[in-house]
Amino acid sequence: MVPGWTNDEFQPCSKPCPLCAINTLLTMPKIVQFLHPAEEATPLNKGDRFIPWNNHPTHRRKFLISDGNYVNRQGDLEKKQLAFWGEWEAQSEIIPINKANNNPPNYINIPYVNPSVPNRTHTTDPFVFGHSFRYIICMQRAFHNILTELESNSIILFGSSINQTFCLDTVFVVSDNQTNYNLNTISNLVPSEKRGQYYYATIYPIYGDTNCNPLVDDLESCRITIENKCTFYEGVTYHEKDTYNQMYSFAPCKIYNEDSPLGSLFSQPKIYLDFISGSQTRGIHSKDCSIKDIQMYWNSVSEQIEKQSLLKGVYFKNPELKNNNCA
Repeated sequence: MVPGWTNDEFQPCSKPCPLCAINTLLTMPKIVQFLHPAEEATPLNKGDRFIPWNNHPTHRRKFLISDGNYVNRQGDLEKKQLAFWGEWEAQSEIIPINKANNNPPNYINIPYVNPSVPNRTHTTDPFVFGHSFRYIICMQRAFHNILTELESNSIILFGSSINQTFCLDTVFVVSDNQTNYNLNTISNLVPSEKRGQYYYATIYPIYGDTNCNPLVDDLESCRITIENKCTFYEGVTYHEKDTYNQMYSFAPCKIYNEDSPLGSLFSQPKIYLDFISGSQTRGIHSKDCSIKDIQMYWNSVSEQIEKQSLLKGVYFKNPELKNNNCA
């Protein structure tokens, strides 16, 4: 807005001019390569059949199973138990995998959350379970100008650099459902009567006094201070795709076969796009895009996933909530 002009006076120009070019640039969606650590979560002791809440200095990945919905080759939804890579920093029961090599995954994780434990260093972000994918805090302090001001239709590609190649775990398409918050208002994002898995696995560790590891650096930490202003985002669901240029959030997955679990395993899929870095291991890359370009990127990722014999998981059932007497 030009100083001194009213909303009624400010109209797009009929001919290109610098003012309109700046206004258009400021409202363009972005595609973001979001790099988080690739290390697989492991049990604390050999023979354990569970992994506790992650209190290591860095975030970890897990190979998870969950009831959910995926998009079949005809573009319709089907319900199955699905196997996929993701972030789940709360607890999980594990099924060790007996195979000839130690290449990940080495454990199948059945996620749950018990918030009554005293130490909850890391928060799960993005959170892909429940009615929609959600993203709230990770790296927003370090990359504030980009990650707190994403336009709808923007795409965040969450993944890791593995052997100098970007490997994907989550495609997050930003919807119009966004809320700005700070330390004083974060607890208002979920009313007390509706606090369940998402609140305890993701929101509460951000501001609750539970972070027990002083070795967590600023880039890995999801703590916020009174000075931080952040944005809570909901991802576009499959059912909302008509409103968002046929794009939706998804996680690459396979149908899980408990009778033959080895056939359900897969490594995080490799993704190649013109703006992506394979050598960078932390941080983000971003690029402003037109709607046409953002659709092109989404379609390219979708096609690359399918060529690697993977499906697009769009809904995953919330993990079990155990003992929510959270201090």
